[in-house]
Amino acid sequence: MKIATLQAHEIIDSRGYPTVETTVVLENGLLATSSVPSGASTGTHEAVELRDGDNNRFMGKGVLKAVENVNLHIAHSLKHIDIENQENVDKTMMELDGTENKSKLGANAILSVSEVILKASALLAKKQLFEYVFETFGLAKEYKMPQPTLNVVNGGKHGNGKLEFQEFHIMPHTNQSFAQIMAMGSQAYLMLQKLLKENNIFQGIGDEGGFTANFENNRQALEYLQKAIEACNYVFGKDIKIGLDTAASEFYSDGKYNISDVDHPMDGEELIKYYLSLHTAYDFGYLEDGLFEDDWKGWQEMTKAFAQTSCPIIGDDFLTTNPVRVKEAINTNSCNAVLVKPNQIGTITEVVEVVRHAKTAGWKIVLSHRSGETNDDFVADFAVGVGADIVKFGAPARGERVAKYNRLMEIETLLGK
Repeated sequence: MKIATLQAHEIIDSRGYPTVETTVVLENGLLATSSVPSGASTGTHEAVELRDGDNNRFMGKGVLKAVENVNLHIAHSLKHIDIENQENVDKTMMELDGTENKSKLGANAILSVSEVILKASALLAKKQLFEYVFETFGLAKEYKMPQPTLNVVNGGKHGNGKLEFQEFHIMPHTNQSFAQIMAMGSQAYLMLQKLLKENNIFQGIGDEGGFTANFENNRQALEYLQKAIEACNYVFGKDIKIGLDTAASEFYSDGKYNISDVDHPMDGEELIKYYLSLHTAYDFGYLEDGLFEDDWKGWQEMTKAFAQTSCPIIGDDFLTTNPVRVKEAINTNSCNAVLVKPNQIGTITEVVEVVRHAKTAGWKIVLSHRSGETNDDFVADFAVGVGADIVKFGAPARGERVAKYNRLMEIETLLGK
């Protein structure tokens, strides 16, 4: 089936900046729409998100150039292509762009088309999107619901307090349904808000729906998470674990790491030891981006240091959903889990390649949103379709976050789980 029309336009994301939304109409009249998110804490190796740079409009963050690239260049290049061949669609766009980092057309332009073509193909096959992904790419042997990790305290670039660590998560565990897991997480989230307000340190809501608060340091935030979990009568570390995304590149400078918990700058070895001490105290469900994104030796040492624990070491800024970096990390044993963000690389084909490499290596797969989001729930279906182990969609609050969690609960019902 070929494309009748392919049209993009600007919409507003959850931070008030524009992003790209693209609609495709097929020759048989079927219609699909997809919008792409944007990150705040971005790795330097991510594909380029094309912005206009006009400071008189959206602080330079406009995406009219990316929209034009879809409407003129990409639409023309895909005019005679069979949309059911996703690899060919993506290859055509990458060749049209001609750069390694998609800086000509923009990863935001390319991904909006890549995603909407996948959605249209699912409609054409009369399949739910998660079913189509599952059957087309063969990345999972059976359907399973992923484990959610909920970002309940926003620090770093996502908040406005003193926290250097960027994200503090809770991970509810139960043998019951995904819906029950979400109920547990929401209960702990609301209890945390109650405790923060009672102690007069509540400040507001961060980019991903987590709370911002006047914490003294990162460790105090962890203490509050534990208190909230236990106040709900859940067993800390069993019923609900803590996950930590430190985004260490953001507090790294001149070979040292500076955090409010320690009275001196630390080198990588010292920071790893500090993480281990925190893990001993709080039994993390995972540690994400614990070191500077290009410290390959340090990442190897960190993975080795945590090898005897049950705590996965997740690469985000370190890997940027890039097949080349993922393969290198596998070969050097530099982590054992990958955060998958489609807009870091720009096409579904490349994302699938990353997931395939990681699964072959026995890594955990974590499907993620971005801090600047839309109400599009594509990543929820995609997570189930590829058999992701964990989903990271923010707090159980804000419409653009809960849209993904609600879709997962809908998928659970469809699957009869």
